[in-house]
Amino acid sequence: MTDMPYPTVCEAAAPDLAEGESFEVPNPLRGRTWTDERGVAWRRRGQEVLTPNRARKVLARPGVTVMHVYLGMPHEHAGRNLSGLLAEVEKVWAGDEHDPMHTFDIAEFRDEDGRVMVMIAESC
Repeated sequence: MTDMPYPTVCEAAAPDLAEGESFEVPNPLRGRTWTDERGVAWRRRGQEVLTPNRARKVLARPGVTVMHVYLGMPHEHAGRNLSGLLAEVEKVWAGDEHDPMHTFDIAEFRDEDGRVMVMIAESC
């Protein structure tokens, strides 16, 4: 998955729906905990979304896992597709986005072993 461009990874996470079928995109930022598809329980740190400066610091940590939710189920970004996602986040934070409704809410989570995961919830 790391060699796929950022939008392709997101499209692959979107459900394949029949005509007239609906899907509610989950938002792990609504609760205090989130369990990933491997069964790992993640506990949210703090109740507010991260500021851009705090998000940059957490994202710069070695070994941080980055999950993204947009269009479908939360999915991991790494390598080149993570760089593309973070470039899009920076573009929105800088006000260079033409859609004022395009936002990224970011929160920090930890598992019982102390590993760090950042969840990025994108909405338009």
